[in-house]
Amino acid sequence: MSSTAPQGSVVGGWRPTGSALPRLFTGGALLLAGLLTGRFDVATLGVPLMLSVVVGLLRRPRRDIEVLLGPPRYETAPGRIAATLRIDGAAGAGTAGTLGPGAVTARLRVATPGFREREVLVDAAAARELHLSVQTVRTGRQHLFRVDHQLRGAHVVLRAQIDWVGPVPLVVLPKPALLGPVPLPHRLQGLTGSHRSVRAGDGGEFRDLAEFAPGDRLRRIDWKATARRGTGHGTGTTTLFVRRTFATADAHVMLVLDARDEVGPDVAGWDFGRVLPHESTSLDLARRAGTSLARRYLDQGDRVGLAEVGRPRWLRPAGGRRQLTQIVHHLALAEPDGEPAQKVAVPHLPSGVLVVVLSTFLDDVAVDLAVGWRFTGHRVVAVDVLPRLDLDYLEPRQLTAHRLVAMERDERLHALTAAGVEVVRWDQPPGGVRVEAALATMARTRRAGR
Repeated sequence: MSSTAPQGSVVGGWRPTGSALPRLFTGGALLLAGLLTGRFDVATLGVPLMLSVVVGLLRRPRRDIEVLLGPPRYETAPGRIAATLRIDGAAGAGTAGTLGPGAVTARLRVATPGFREREVLVDAAAARELHLSVQTVRTGRQHLFRVDHQLRGAHVVLRAQIDWVGPVPLVVLPKPALLGPVPLPHRLQGLTGSHRSVRAGDGGEFRDLAEFAPGDRLRRIDWKATARRGTGHGTGTTTLFVRRTFATADAHVMLVLDARDEVGPDVAGWDFGRVLPHESTSLDLARRAGTSLARRYLDQGDRVGLAEVGRPRWLRPAGGRRQLTQIVHHLALAEPDGEPAQKVAVPHLPSGVLVVVLSTFLDDVAVDLAVGWRFTGHRVVAVDVLPRLDLDYLEPRQLTAHRLVAMERDERLHALTAAGVEVVRWDQPPGGVRVEAALATMARTRRAGR
């Protein structure tokens, strides 16, 4: 999670409230009327009204008060993000005793997209801190904790202008899941790595015995095989035999993210983008899937790159922790830009890579790209990141529309399978095959390459 510096506002410019002057005039009128008529009970009613206004004016804060919203932070509970709101009431104190308890109160309203607004009235006479927190499973760019505040003086005689701090912009990075074996491309690349190649070279697994040739290392001579097979019959010469091993190589993987749309589990909210904080969207699942796959491949010494459908930015395949950090940040910053385009630029991919397409497949763009890459010889894995849908609150016309969209989507997935693209669903429904098991099954099959 990355965030910005603390945000703050300075409260000043105290003005009378709308009830101060009416209370003063009403109290003065009651006091004058009681004295003129000899009704001391009536005069007594006006004294508290006038006295509250006078005391409020005398206890006016002499200096400004600062409201500071600190940077967000993760708490112990998973998905809980917290921030600290500090009201520096000590800055409002003039001389000693001028600003007593309850002399300044703050009315606060905290708002975060997707959550209900909360209002609270606190004593701001002395410096104090308030704890703000939200529970969310969303990732990517977030704007949390907009705090509208208005400070009022003693007896609500003076007030400051309504001001606000926040919302705090931050980027919530996706957390990877632990994966087991993952599929590899048909053709391994590089001169070293963690995977066994079919060509001979420096490796660990035995391949065959061959006659010694120029370029072979002396330490690879198998003296037992030479003694058994290398002695010529009647020639007086000996042929040396060397042990050849399988070479090792690394895999090159390209993650292709389709971030042109973002939908949540609630189908009824697709039209206006309503997503609750405890619901993961398709883009949240895509970020988590991409992060998990990138970490797994990079941990086993492979090279991973990233491309986005319809956007020119991309990362070349590389290895190391720095590459993982760049991929995670690129995934976290990916977001839809307007309506999904039907014609997009095709990302350029290096030859011989494993292509992993992360998409909802709600249109034909990602399908056409995946099939095209498959026909050019790449091994393509399609990761379906559509979340498990909630159809309980759909109206009949919405349910009919969803059935049509679902049938078209099923046809696209069948077309992918028919073209040789391997399809796996990231958010499996109850009873379905777990994504770890599906990826492990794909990892057992790899066409012979070099």
